[in-house]
Amino acid sequence: MSFTLDVPVLDANPVLIAELRPSKINEFIERLPLNNVFSAATILLEEMQILNRQKISADSRIKALELYRPSVIRLTSALQDLLTTNETYPMPAKLKSCFSSAELLWQELAYGYKLACLDYKAKLITRSTKSAVLASQRAVHSLHQLALVYYSTYYSPPTSIWADLHQLYYSALQQKTDKTEVSDTNSQRNNASSVRAAYSQAMLIGMANPQHLTQSDIKLANDYLCHLSDLALLRSLAVTESHSGVFLIKLDSNQLPIPFNKNSHQPNINSDILLVTIDIARKMHQDLQILKEGKIPADGYFPSNTLNLNYVDLITYLIKQLGATPKRLFSRASQDNKVQLLFGVSAAFQALEASTQNLVKTSIWQVQNTSATGFALKKFQAVEVNIKVGDFIAMKETDDGIWSVGVLRWIIADEQDHVDIGFQLLTPTMQAISLKSDKLFNYENALLLPELVALKVAQSIVVSRGIYQHGAVFDMMQGSTQHKVLVTKLLERTPSFERFEFSII
Repeated sequence: MSFTLDVPVLDANPVLIAELRPSKINEFIERLPLNNVFSAATILLEEMQILNRQKISADSRIKALELYRPSVIRLTSALQDLLTTNETYPMPAKLKSCFSSAELLWQELAYGYKLACLDYKAKLITRSTKSAVLASQRAVHSLHQLALVYYSTYYSPPTSIWADLHQLYYSALQQKTDKTEVSDTNSQRNNASSVRAAYSQAMLIGMANPQHLTQSDIKLANDYLCHLSDLALLRSLAVTESHSGVFLIKLDSNQLPIPFNKNSHQPNINSDILLVTIDIARKMHQDLQILKEGKIPADGYFPSNTLNLNYVDLITYLIKQLGATPKRLFSRASQDNKVQLLFGVSAAFQALEASTQNLVKTSIWQVQNTSATGFALKKFQAVEVNIKVGDFIAMKETDDGIWSVGVLRWIIADEQDHVDIGFQLLTPTMQAISLKSDKLFNYENALLLPELVALKVAQSIVVSRGIYQHGAVFDMMQGSTQHKVLVTKLLERTPSFERFEFSII
């Protein structure tokens, strides 16, 4: 298996010579205008690009990178905090600048450590030095952080990231240094990490399909999975009792792990390994049960405000991704037609009201393919939309058609502002209703979703997030008829809406 990492071409006769003296690098870092994140990021990036475009020894390169790395982490953390202040897509111009700056900083840091890894490899070092192990761990960590930047903006990470990660881990396996720990204050593992630990963390968040999460939940999911990553088992090919939580990693590929039972080819014993996540799933189930009881798991990880965050829904989602092999019950058929979409409970309510339906502006999307449970849709130059994962969606195929109801489950974007979304169908119709309780001063717009007898789905109510309360009693206006309804079961909660079952009393 070759060792060909994605790195820039080195200039044999550079015009600008990289600064390698630690004292001078420290002076440079102290002068960075950290109160201006964009300016500091630009200045730091330029200095790192000078370093990573010329031939210098691996040891000297690593010493310089280790001095730059804390500033990269600090600046990219500030930039990504700005990214999560806007949960919608597409991004405003300022947030695009955040993405670009964070992307380039992590990319450049990864370049530097990968160049050092290639240098050590070229010298045929069979028993790696501490510096060589450090370079590998840092390269893997940097690539993981680079992928996170792409996830946070719903861009698909370049496949070269996975190819590099697999090669770095395979090389560490061959040299038996994959478990060798190095100091890393950014690790959740007692300020130490290893190639194996960093690699597992990168694989886990990628396997969690983060494009199905909001930007803030992507960060929560990554931190949580890093916390659980020691429970991930990386091992050679072997017979397993169950395929649940067993994923195949092709170390000679540029792909993420796939569920073992979805692999259609004979595994390669020389370059394929297994990632087993069943222990992670067990721990997630334990945490979920404690959280559902209104308590915080006593393992020292969860913050004091955990119960106010989205951990119950998030962990439920992660269990589905990592705890069992996902199954697609319906095949998808290609299609080429357009549909009209409305985003949000209020917009759907207004579209059903005779007095306001002509005032509601729809968004036109291209259908890519369909299944019995949903649609894959595309919008070119999606500048006028304002969407996020978990949005309630109303959709109709013609001007005089009926509004069907669904949820935006995932987003994938690109640099041309083209955006693909996944629409999961809930029901084929809906009805506008209004709800009021003793705690509400006015009637709230809501939607009544019909019972689907064939699918054994009870009728339910959809409201904007924050209205649902278990056991609450509402006055429900359905046309000119008023009912008293009792909330009985929460079916789903997203950042945008809540859907619950009820009974008439």
